[in-house]
Amino acid sequence: MNTPPNSQGILIGDKVYSEVFLAIDSSIIPEERLSTTPSMLDGLDHETETDLRILGCELIQSAGILLRLPQVAMATGQVLFQRFFYSKSFIKHSFEIVAMACVNLASKIEESPRRVRDVINVFHHLKQGKSKKSIPLVLDQNYINTKNQVIKAERRVLKELGFCVHVKHPHKIIVMYLQVLECEKNQMLVQTAWVAHGGKCHRKHPNSSGTRPRNPSHLIGWPFRDCQPILNYMNDTLRTNVFVRFEPETIACACIYLAARVLQIPLPSKPHWYLVFGASKEDIKEICISTMKLYSREKPNSEQLEKQVEKRKVALEEARLKAKGQNPSGTPALAAIGGFSPASKPSSPRDVKMEEKSPNSKLVKESENRQLFPKSPLNG
Repeated sequence: MNTPPNSQGILIGDKVYSEVFLAIDSSIIPEERLSTTPSMLDGLDHETETDLRILGCELIQSAGILLRLPQVAMATGQVLFQRFFYSKSFIKHSFEIVAMACVNLASKIEESPRRVRDVINVFHHLKQGKSKKSIPLVLDQNYINTKNQVIKAERRVLKELGFCVHVKHPHKIIVMYLQVLECEKNQMLVQTAWVAHGGKCHRKHPNSSGTRPRNPSHLIGWPFRDCQPILNYMNDTLRTNVFVRFEPETIACACIYLAARVLQIPLPSKPHWYLVFGASKEDIKEICISTMKLYSREKPNSEQLEKQVEKRKVALEEARLKAKGQNPSGTPALAAIGGFSPASKPSSPRDVKMEEKSPNSKLVKESENRQLFPKSPLNG
């Protein structure tokens, strides 16, 4: 929030709010929020959270390809997904529903809107995995509930991010930096591609048969086709939290540095070329390490992750009910085992009070007798 000194605004509490300042810098998350996330506060360990982030970003990337979205839309969806779960917990929000919402929102932001029905169908297809038979999604009540959840999740993402959903991508910056370095025509850099597949890094020539590239050239567009090796690192970096920690210019320098280092392409070092673009050696090293660690991780197992999240969710619910003094079933918890009511006294009172007679009872009885026996001349 930016408040000019002499401006009229709205007084909320003891602060005056006159305008909202949105900038790219405001999307960089500080270190204190990175170290303690909402998911960790709910008891989720760091490795499980990292796997959930990787799995969610992979779903967004795969769904974007099937929906024929441009690469910038897929990148925007993954960045929004990463930002959201630094404000909310994986325990309280389904990562799959949020991933659908991020795809739907990113398609609108990048002016390539897709229907919610198509997004749900694609995620349903991806969830079936590599099964030979693809069962179509039934348009029943469960589908309607999922659609409503996706729409609500999209609104929640907008609310938590403060409607600051603009993402500055390093893709165009990479092209500009390569032109400055005079490397945009380097045949080795253009033709050699590094494709991450199955958690491992494989080197493939574009003309050779093998693994299909993660980002086909027809989905990227010119001039990104000439930078495919660096873009592979760029798109893999989206699965980490690098895009919420560093500026896009620094990420572009790190991707160029990593690709040139792996392909053994010399770049100016006296002084270092990245200093011209405002990047530091420490930041580039951190980005490269985060990216290379990604290739050494095992592929996340969605079923195991969902079980761990559900287990932690049940534990939190039991703790919440226990704090309220209730059982998991919702019934009130007893203070002591076997205690149903306060214990009765060991003995009865010694003195038993007898019913006291009223002093007027004798007079009432006499009047009743007079009515039964009326006066006669014999008895006077």
